[in-house]
Amino acid sequence: MTDRQRHGPVALVTGASSGIGQAFAADLAARGFDLVLVARDADRLGAVAVDLAARHGVRAVPLAVDLVRPDAADVIAAATAQEDIGLVVSNAGFSLKGDHAAIDPVELSAMLMVNSHARCN
Repeated sequence: MTDRQRHGPVALVTGASSGIGQAFAADLAARGFDLVLVARDADRLGAVAVDLAARHGVRAVPLAVDLVRPDAADVIAAATAQEDIGLVVSNAGFSLKGDHAAIDPVELSAMLMVNSHARCN
């Protein structure tokens, strides 16, 4: 049984426009998964989708969504309602360094949205 048969035909990867998320997406494409790629940088994400589709013969759908948005999970769910997603790689995230008391509360809130809230919905 292939990974695609075991999990389903489509994998969703957040943080897919660079770094580890892009590496996860490339590995899944090489295994034959069609992809829904989520990140906030539409241009970079689109380039990754085009590249993976061309190199691996899979369908790669770029979905530019900033996970800081309170409705990000709902936006992703609505945009992928017709997809048979069997595997999710919740890779997006970031951290802030330094004394938390000195960090802008808006930045802390954004970090919590991306790292926690967007993963729970």
